Amino acid sequence: MGPTGSGKTTFINLISGSNLRVGEGLKSCTSVIQMAVPFEIGGRSVTLIDTPGFDDTNKSDTDILKLIAGFLQASYEHGKKLAGVIYLHRISDCRMGGISTRNFRMFRELCGERTLKNVVIVTNMWGQVTPSIGKARERELAIDPTFFKPAIDKGAQLVRHDNTFRSAQGLLWLIVQNKPEALRIQRELVDEHMDISQTAAAEELNRELMEQARRHRAELQELEEEMKDAIKQQDEETRRELEGEYQRLHKEMERVQHDSQRLDSEYNEEKRRMELKIQEITEQAKRNNEAAALKYDEQMKGYRQEFETKTVAFAENKRVLEQKMEDVAAQRKIDEEAAQVRLGEQIKAMQDRERTSAESSAAVIAALEKSTKDMTDNFRQENEAAAARHREEMKMLHDQSESTQRASEAEKANMQRKIEDVQRQQEQERQERENHSGFVGFFTMIGRALDSAFHT
Repeated sequence: MGPTGSGKTTFINLISGSNLRVGEGLKSCTSVIQMAVPFEIGGRSVTLIDTPGFDDTNKSDTDILKLIAGFLQASYEHGKKLAGVIYLHRISDCRMGGISTRNFRMFRELCGERTLKNVVIVTNMWGQVTPSIGKARERELAIDPTFFKPAIDKGAQLVRHDNTFRSAQGLLWLIVQNKPEALRIQRELVDEHMDISQTAAAEELNRELMEQARRHRAELQELEEEMKDAIKQQDEETRRELEGEYQRLHKEMERVQHDSQRLDSEYNEEKRRMELKIQEITEQAKRNNEAAALKYDEQMKGYRQEFETKTVAFAENKRVLEQKMEDVAAQRKIDEEAAQVRLGEQIKAMQDRERTSAESSAAVIAALEKSTKDMTDNFRQENEAAAARHREEMKMLHDQSESTQRASEAEKANMQRKIEDVQRQQEQERQERENHSGFVGFFTMIGRALDSAFHT
């Protein structure tokens, strides 16, 4: 909440990633309740609600009160309470004038004293002032009893916003952990069954309207005197100008009186329209929930099929690796047996040659013994090298098998987490559907309903 141009919509778009319409000129763009895209902070789902100020360029204060009160009453009747309210104020304003003061008075009457502890008063647009000027204005707002001091004394917090995402996120951290409370106007309309004209906010509005009417009457009297003087002086041009201003003020006074009288009748009519819209919203939320449940069922089915397919593939890979390991071991045994046979044949051949050359010299015998020893050493080295190669192959296959096994287990765990996440999300949304009856869809449709109602 806050005056027109205080940066409410910009703040919401920054933190939520929404694309709500932002005003760039002197006219207000937020003439209806706008709902931001829900987002998460610290595991909490957050929905921000953008409201027009009581100085709106397109609607009267009476229309704004009906709009905000209707939304708050409908949401409270459906079990929704606000975790907090953010009130924005431009630190760039030279002073807190009559319009800003009136906005904040209406804001306080809407909230009530006991819910001010859930209010954060945010000063922004610090880039448009020097630090010393901004600090001086901030101090005046905090200690002047005609500004924010009474609300701060009741628990409201006064904080700065530097228009960064981090700053906006820090502001919301002050709110998301609050215990939700009903605002005063919600308790008055729902719990105490008051007419809207009996609420504190309506009484404050009527006081303002009566003050406007008093000022208009005084101005009309002054214009009448000036017109009489112009007639006496036969100043036709001045008389026409004064008469035009007189007619303008007279119409403005009639409008003020009409605003005061039409609050009850039009609010009740708006409430009846809203009840019909709520029924439509509830039915649409039910359809949305059923579609969401079907979507999650299909998603779960896809995850299970993928899990089963990958499990079969991992099992086949493991079987192939185990078969390769068996084949390598069998080949090693064959190679060792063949080498043993060759060695035996070579030794036998040498022994045969040794028997046939018994008369050979000792040198020949020594050479034959050395040759036998060399052949034995070569065989042992070849056998050891072959054994080393077989060990390397076995180790490589074993490592590959373990890697495949770990990947299989990791993939199984990942798939299981996905399934559990989907089940958890489905269960959470099921509980939300039972407890909250389509919160986001409900608020979004209310905003559209109110927009449609006021444009018709």
